Amino acid sequence: MESFHTMRIHEGWRIPNSVFLTLSGVTIVLTWVLLMVAYPLLPANIPSHFGVDGAADAWSVKTWWSVFLPAMLQIVLTALTWWLSHHPEYSNLPSSLPLRAVAEPMQTKIRAILAHLLVMTGVLVNLIMAYVALAVVRVGLGEAAHMDSWLIFFLAGFLILLSLVYAIWIARLTRQALPTAVH
Repeated sequence: MESFHTMRIHEGWRIPNSVFLTLSGVTIVLTWVLLMVAYPLLPANIPSHFGVDGAADAWSVKTWWSVFLPAMLQIVLTALTWWLSHHPEYSNLPSSLPLRAVAEPMQTKIRAILAHLLVMTGVLVNLIMAYVALAVVRVGLGEAAHMDSWLIFFLAGFLILLSLVYAIWIARLTRQALPTAVH
C-alpha cells in the first residue's frame, strides 16, 4: 500500500509535493541572496511596516534582525509546513474524530490531500515573505515609494480560496467514506 507521501491524490495529478518544497527552497535562497546583497546598501532607517495602501507607515533602525526577519520567517514556516505535511494528524484539517471513523485507504488519501495543501501553503507564504523583503529593500533604497499591496492581497486571497477548496474536498471525502450510521 502507498504511503500518503507518494500517493496520487487524484487521477491526472501531476505535481508532487517535492516540487512545491523545491519552490519554497528556491524562494528562500533568493530572498536571502537579495537581503545579503542589499544589506550594506540600505540606509540607517528602513521600513518596518506597510499600511493597507502599501505605504511604509513605520520605520526602524537597520539591524540584521530587522532586515532578515522575513527570510527567517520563511525558514520557520517552511519547516513547519514540511513537518505538518509529514505528520498531518497534528493539523486541524480534517478533525481527527471523523477521520478515525474512515477506512484506511480513504484516510491515506485524505492525509495526502492535506499534505499537498500544506506544501502549497508554504509556497504561497514564502512568496508573500519574499515580496515583503523586496519591498523593504526597494522602499529603503528609495527605488519605490511604496509596495504594491495588491500582490499581497492576491496571494493571501488565493491562499484562502485554495484552503476553502481543499477543506470542502476533504469534508466531502470524509462524509462519503463515513459509515451511513454516522452521517
